Amino acid sequence: MPYCARLTYASTSISSPATIRQDLIDILDEARAYNFNNKLYGVLYYGNSYFFQCIEGQKTEVDKLYEKIKKDFRHTNLVVLSYHEIEETSLNNWNMKYVHYDQEVQDFFSRHQWEIFNPYALNDGLIDEFVALLIPHEPVEPDSIEQNELNAQGKQQGRLKFKYVVWLIFFGMLGLIILYFLNMTAWNNGFGIDFFNAH
Repeated sequence: MPYCARLTYASTSISSPATIRQDLIDILDEARAYNFNNKLYGVLYYGNSYFFQCIEGQKTEVDKLYEKIKKDFRHTNLVVLSYHEIEETSLNNWNMKYVHYDQEVQDFFSRHQWEIFNPYALNDGLIDEFVALLIPHEPVEPDSIEQNELNAQGKQQGRLKFKYVVWLIFFGMLGLIILYFLNMTAWNNGFGIDFFNAH
C-alpha cells in the first residue's frame, strides 16, 4: 500500500510588490485544482518575499508535485526543509490552505531570535512546530488582503537588509581602524609593515 509523505520547502518570490497578490491568487487556484485531482493536501504561507509550503499525500504524488513546483518561474532558491513518511495526513480539510502573515507567526520567529519571518532558518526541530502553528489558522484569500499590507512586508524586509548592510560597513571600518593601530604600534616597535613601500 502506498505510504503518505510530508514535504516542506522554502523559496523566494521573484514577484514585484505590484504583482504579488495576483500571483498568490493564481498559485492557489492552480494548486487547489491539481491537489484535488491528485488527493494532495497542503498549506501555504507567504511573508517578507518568502514562501513556506507543506504538502501531504501519497509519496509518488508528493514527488510529482514537487518536480512541478521546481519549474515554477514565480519563485527561486527552493530548499527542501523536511521530507518524511507520515502515518496520516494532518491537512485533510484543505487541498491548499493559505495563511496570511500575522503576529502569531512573527512571535514564533521572535522567540527563536529571528527578527522577521524566514523559513530558511527553520531547522528539523522547528518545522513540525511551525506546521502545527499553521494548521488551526483560519484560511484567507489573497484577494481579501490589502495591497498596501503586502507592500509593507516587502518594506520591512528592505529595512532589515539595510540595517544589516549598515552594521556590516560599521564593523568593516572598525576592523580596518584596529588593524591600522596595531600596525602602527608594531611599526613603532620595529615590526610593522610598510604597506605603501612594500615590494
